[in-house]
Amino acid sequence: MDGMLTTLVNPIELKDCDVDYPDNNPSSLLPSLRGLAVDEDGTVFAAGVGCRALVKISPDGRKVETVLKAERPWSPTGVAVHQGEVYILEYTNANGSPNEGWRPRVRKLGRDGKVTTLVAAAPEPDKPERKYPVVSFTRLSPEFRFVWQGRSPRLPPCPRSPNS
Repeated sequence: MDGMLTTLVNPIELKDCDVDYPDNNPSSLLPSLRGLAVDEDGTVFAAGVGCRALVKISPDGRKVETVLKAERPWSPTGVAVHQGEVYILEYTNANGSPNEGWRPRVRKLGRDGKVTTLVAAAPEPDKPERKYPVVSFTRLSPEFRFVWQGRSPRLPPCPRSPNS
């Protein structure tokens, strides 16, 4: 790394955007990226929270595509890459107020394209929606644990990948 800042692509346009404006503000620029990670080949993965999508950007910026769509009410908010697999932190109602309830989950996009939910906070029946702190993970540690930014939502550690 030489410390140079490079714009790969601007603007980012997704044709299959499931619009969910941050703060319900229609003047927000979509896909409203919140988190990103870069793999060893220079491919960028970004959490497009305003489109409920994981965006993949080629190293030269010429190809932008949606590689994962979250179903409502989930939206991706953070991304980490480890040994070719992509880990996505998602929240329910990520663009809404805390009163709508934010529940986290972590999914994995494998090298083969298979999506696996690793952990999710389930709603408790007959109880008001729990408000989890908003956090994001920034990377995976060598022990294959998420390194959190902010307070951990007290999710159990992820199991080791069979390929790691």
